[in-house]
Amino acid sequence: MNGPADFEATNADAMVASRRADTARRRQRVLDAVELAAAQGDGVTVSDVARMARVHRAFIYRHPDLLERVRSLEHHE
Repeated sequence: MNGPADFEATNADAMVASRRADTARRRQRVLDAVELAAAQGDGVTVSDVARMARVHRAFIYRHPDLLERVRSLEHHE
């Protein structure tokens, strides 16, 4: 049956998939920024990486694995 409930479920699934794809793109930008900063050899902060990756600092803080990678670079000044 193709009623309103089916449409809502399909729409919700599409929104979840879109959100996950957006998160994956942001994560990759952060990882690329971390790699670039490591190659440059400069100590960086969360703000520096967020700016380079074009994400909000909160995004990095919400992902402990990303935060750990950034923090490992902070001490390489």
